[in-house]
Amino acid sequence: MNISSLLFFFCSLIALYVNKDRFENNVFKLLAASIILTVLGELSLWASEGVSGFF
Repeated sequence: MNISSLLFFFCSLIALYVNKDRFENNVFKLLAASIILTVLGELSLWASEGVSGFF
């Protein structure tokens, strides 16, 4: 994982929030949760790579 992927997900979350009136409330929440969980998954993979080398 690198900074560019974090920047991409952060920008996509901002774009989603700016255009949230175009989505139903439940869809907006699910998309936001998906982006946040993806970032957390990437961070956990990055942390495990740092500890043990590759996995």
